[in-house]
Amino acid sequence: MPSARSGVPPACGPDTDTAATPIPAAGRATNPAGAPAGVRVEAQAPREPGDARIAAPGSGPRAAIRWRVLTRGLWVAAAAAAALAGGLPRLWDAALAQGPAAYRLAAVLAGALALLARARRRPGEPSIHDRQIDYLVGLPLLLLAAGELTVPPARYGDRFWAAHADLIALPLLAAGAITVVFGTRALWRARVPLAAWAAVLVPWPQSVLHPLSDGLAWPALAVARAAATLPGGWQVVASPPGDTIIRVTGSPAGDVALGGATRGLAGGLTVAVLVVLTAATATGWREAPRRALASGAVCALAIVGRLLVAVLAGAVAGPSGARVVLGHTGDLVTLTLLLAAVAGPGLAAGPGRTRGVARRPATGRVAAARPAVPRARVALALVAVVCAGLAALDVAGNRQVTRPPEQEAGRHPGPAGTVGAR
Repeated sequence: MPSARSGVPPACGPDTDTAATPIPAAGRATNPAGAPAGVRVEAQAPREPGDARIAAPGSGPRAAIRWRVLTRGLWVAAAAAAALAGGLPRLWDAALAQGPAAYRLAAVLAGALALLARARRRPGEPSIHDRQIDYLVGLPLLLLAAGELTVPPARYGDRFWAAHADLIALPLLAAGAITVVFGTRALWRARVPLAAWAAVLVPWPQSVLHPLSDGLAWPALAVARAAATLPGGWQVVASPPGDTIIRVTGSPAGDVALGGATRGLAGGLTVAVLVVLTAATATGWREAPRRALASGAVCALAIVGRLLVAVLAGAVAGPSGARVVLGHTGDLVTLTLLLAAVAGPGLAAGPGRTRGVARRPATGRVAAARPAVPRARVALALVAVVCAGLAALDVAGNRQVTRPPEQEAGRHPGPAGTVGAR
């Protein structure tokens, strides 16, 4: 067979590329036989079967496949959010109460981000899917999610909904939807984040949740005690068990609760959840401790920084300024910063490099665009139907719950200007 070095173009066939657009790194400029004088023709190197070359960035089969995967992911996310929409008001009430149960709202958001961090394929992963196995694995998971919202509520009644036990159905629902829509390989990639997500959403009893939350409040308490030496005259007048109150010296209404800085939406339990879920996104056991330590350091800096900002706000604007920083607004801002700082690098890094497989193809060649899982319309319709049924169960059950868990546990609002129990 004539080669590009001899100046004769290769023969046309299934394994050759005769496209008009040259690839600079594929060959060298020559004057093959029969070409007009003065015209330089660049020989094309043969390519392997299945290679796809995209003419322009953002177009072609690769862009279409990415868009298809994105739309499927958005569909599954919207269906899962609608399935457990009945529990969102109770999660928001717990966040406003700045109690220990507020961390569950952060756990829901952090778990979704952990799944996104492990959603990409590893380099070299074969694009082979068996739809029968996908349904054999995914359908039982969807049935378990439905059973979790039907069997336990019939036995435990309002205590099931008050303890946020319905959130256990979220990892089961996500696992089933990922399997039937994206395939069993996608479920295997996300097995560790899904297991960690289910672990952090376990409905711990109040006898365990409150001591654990108080035990994780020691960093904030240490900073609060150290803040008494700063300008502003801060003084810690109470500490766990119970609530932690900071008093501004010289002000009659100067009691300010630490609130979310100790056990609320951005408190110690939320930090523990973020550390666990961030470690679960690692691709190996050696990488998991590094990610856990990095996320823990970021969370500690955020909480300490929030307390220092509250001290400065109290010194400048009085107790009202400190309440804004330590209140619900400060909770939302701190949680947003924590999720961005912890989950952002994980989403950008993606999966680790597989040993022996290069991340990018050779020069002058574009890797073949791997198609998405075929025949996903039936799976998407099935996920929508299951999520609609779960939404009906969840909303119907939550209508019976009228009191937040903190009030059922005997906790009541503190004095004026504070949040939590004394």
